[in-house]
Amino acid sequence: MKKKIYLLFLLSTLLTACSGTDLLSGTSWELVSYGHIEHPIQALPNVQTSFAFDTEGAISGIAGCNHFSGGYQVKGEKVTISQLAWTLMGCDAPLMEQETAVLILLNGRMTFESDGDSLAIFSEDGSSVINLAKIHN
Repeated sequence: MKKKIYLLFLLSTLLTACSGTDLLSGTSWELVSYGHIEHPIQALPNVQTSFAFDTEGAISGIAGCNHFSGGYQVKGEKVTISQLAWTLMGCDAPLMEQETAVLILLNGRMTFESDGDSLAIFSEDGSSVINLAKIHN
């Protein structure tokens, strides 16, 4: 009986380790570029745009002007962001354009790639990308 419980524990640990959740869980990122995959737009300079994935399945950050939050779930190389909400402060046009584009791309089911220091989140159809750089604390 103890062997079966140990084997179940070991199997669940291995499955969790292989699920990819550790790639995002407990990490913070800043925006580098966003938009169409072939011609991403560079993030506006001197604008705080950051993303944090906590260990409890919540994403939060600042999209340049407004703060946002929601939930996230990782399965392999797919991430689903749900119930995304943000504050409604108004800012100048270029900042609002960047913020709107990023928040629209950040909603729903996406794929991602990461080398540990950079993170690319791709839209479901693969035509758009959000490129992020890891924030080292």
